[in-house]
Amino acid sequence: MKKTLLFALSFLLATYCIAADSTTPLNFTAVNGSATIRFDSIGSPATANFYCSTDSGRNWAPYTLGSTLNLPSGMTVFFSASSASPNATLSTTPLDYYHFEMTGTVAADGNIMSLFNGNLQCTTVPRYALYGLFKDCTSLTSAPVLAATTLSGYSCVKMFSGCTSLTSVPALAAVTLDTTCCKEMFSGCSSLTVIPTLPAAVMAEHCYRSMFKNCTSLTTIPSLPATTLANNCCLGMFEGCTALQSAPALPLVNLAVNCYHSMFKGCTALRNAPLLPATSLPEGCYNEMFSGCTSLETAPALPATTLDMACYCGMFFNCESLKAAPALPAKTMHYYCYSYMFYGCKSLTALPELPATSLAEYCYSYMFAYCTSLKIDTAAPGTPWLIPSGAAAVADWNTDMFSGTAGNFTSNPGIDTIYYVSSQRFTVTALANDSLMGTIAGADSAFFYNDTVTLTATANSGYRFKNWSTGETTAVISFIITSDTTITANFEANPSAVEDAQVDGITAFSDHLAIILSGASGSSISVYDATGRLLSIQPSAATTETIPVPQPGIYIIKITTTSGTTHTTKLIVE
Repeated sequence: MKKTLLFALSFLLATYCIAADSTTPLNFTAVNGSATIRFDSIGSPATANFYCSTDSGRNWAPYTLGSTLNLPSGMTVFFSASSASPNATLSTTPLDYYHFEMTGTVAADGNIMSLFNGNLQCTTVPRYALYGLFKDCTSLTSAPVLAATTLSGYSCVKMFSGCTSLTSVPALAAVTLDTTCCKEMFSGCSSLTVIPTLPAAVMAEHCYRSMFKNCTSLTTIPSLPATTLANNCCLGMFEGCTALQSAPALPLVNLAVNCYHSMFKGCTALRNAPLLPATSLPEGCYNEMFSGCTSLETAPALPATTLDMACYCGMFFNCESLKAAPALPAKTMHYYCYSYMFYGCKSLTALPELPATSLAEYCYSYMFAYCTSLKIDTAAPGTPWLIPSGAAAVADWNTDMFSGTAGNFTSNPGIDTIYYVSSQRFTVTALANDSLMGTIAGADSAFFYNDTVTLTATANSGYRFKNWSTGETTAVISFIITSDTTITANFEANPSAVEDAQVDGITAFSDHLAIILSGASGSSISVYDATGRLLSIQPSAATTETIPVPQPGIYIIKITTTSGTTHTTKLIVE
């Protein structure tokens, strides 16, 4: 019987070797040096038999679980079950599963379904069967084909999770999905740059949950052709994909509970959000969908008029570049529906109209909290904004709605009370009469109307602050801004900071319109006028150096001796 099985394997697999991908058994090739392959069980999975070949399928031998195969560079090893006595299943629980281990650099190819049946005719992956099969195989650079068309519940959970060298994966053929079948399947594959189309038209609960989470090199996503969603189907699907710049179209209008929850959470490079045309929203469907997308500048239109619990909760949480909130036309709120929706959106400068008259507990809680560019006041100027008079208050409907915003009003808003939102920004331009003499701190281009501006002038060494162009003579000034403003700080030379005319054996004196330095041999000499303008520089002076000046006045001489010490002195030329 054993010889019959081996003959069947040899015949079938020798035939398959001339083909590629889904028509060949699962195989591994050592790339750029030697590698090792080890296949073992964790816990107590289903009893299964495996065979391997290291000569392109001409000869097959039973594989002993836990044994290590050493592959020279370029060598390939095939793995398969028998076609005469196939394996009904493999792994059975998250604690009882089969697992590959490898070292070196390894490229995988062929059809994973050969682990079930050597004739490759198996099209269904049983429940948990491929759980964690390649988990944390950091040596794996390419994935084999998963030709199965049906994925049972939990069948591929964490299958390639943590394969940090995996750069691409082949097409996934599955069109029939079951609960949680692909959860975390490629999570943490930080080198993965492209992913295949996912052809299933009907999703199952949690089917793609966290499927590509933390794939930090992924830049684009193919279309998602599914026409029927399921609860939690795409929850966290691309969470933490920090290189992702655009999202695929999401045209469906019939959504499911938590279907897009956290789908793009933490995608810090995402700049464009897809259209979201649904008008009736189930519970949690957009919850934290774009949370932490710090590059997202524009939100999609949100036409929904029928809401459910937490449907928009935290949708744009900490989207620091988001400049405007979309219209929110719904008139009937639900528990937590807008809670935390724009929390931490630091670039948001305007409030959308909130026309709802039927409020719910926590419906607006923390909605605009810590939007630090929102300036809300109880008096003009600004754009008037209010909760409509027909709204009926309920418990905690407005908790910390404006907490941490920039205006004088950061409390919970009332109903039918007008507030004013300032969005215009003003610029303060602060200049120094000579940038060599000093600097100014406090200027910015992000001041609101009636903000207090504080400027500080700091003189450089050898100079002192004189006054501002507005007449103030203190180095620190504050004023209320009502328009773009330009102001100049005037500095001048500081005679009290100048040493005597004789320093370190060098004597400086004047003779008509000339400065004469005695004992200055080899020193570096720089001469400035009273405004700080450089007039002359002598990198290596003579023993007696004569330096002409244009007119009578106070001059500042900077002397760097051959020993490296620097002195500054003042001299009056008459």
